[in-house]
Amino acid sequence: MTKKQVFKSDKKDCINVVKICSVTHTQYCVTVEEEKYERYMNGISPIQFIFPDMSTDDREFLISGFTPDEWDKYFDSWPK
Repeated sequence: MTKKQVFKSDKKDCINVVKICSVTHTQYCVTVEEEKYERYMNGISPIQFIFPDMSTDDREFLISGFTPDEWDKYFDSWPK
């Protein structure tokens, strides 16, 4: 699994968190406000409070680095 990388976004005050998905071999990118990302990374608040309108797939990507396709490949077969 490749690691996430963080780049400045073209959007004002935002960053892109990106990685190449090991399943689809395409780039997966989540754009977030830099200040909010820093709050999350510093443990100021739980991610669901900082990004309440973000999809669960994108929040999981920020937490674990797994893209939705990687999550489905590696974890969907686990017993529920």
